[in-house]
Amino acid sequence: MERRDLIEDQIEQLGKFLRNLVSTFLKLKSTKTELESINYVSDKFKEEFNLDLNQFIAFSEEEIKQLITEYKLTDNHLETLSDLMFEMHSVQYNNINLSKQYLIRAIELLDFADEISTTFSLNRNNKKAHLKTTLNEL
Repeated sequence: MERRDLIEDQIEQLGKFLRNLVSTFLKLKSTKTELESINYVSDKFKEEFNLDLNQFIAFSEEEIKQLITEYKLTDNHLETLSDLMFEMHSVQYNNINLSKQYLIRAIELLDFADEISTTFSLNRNNKKAHLKTTLNEL
């Protein structure tokens, strides 16, 4: 029972970390330069997952699935990561290819969330549609 509580605590802490990362990025995006906000997110992401954001968006499907398993990511974690990818796309307008990579990864993360979730999410489905529309507009 104690081990289960520890795992649940770790999963909850990861969720808080991801939510805080998105929230802080949004605040930095409006008050700091784009480079400062990107660097902040990249540094924090590397601290938590021991990988660079550029590595993360370049991962294959299999590598993403391994990461999901290794960190015990839930569908909520994946949705939050998808939100982060969308926000990262929005500051990459000078680099269309990188912007597209972030959007593609955001969509894939929602697809993975659908795979591991036990329920259908209309919100997740709407996010995916919005992301696809945004991607097609680039």
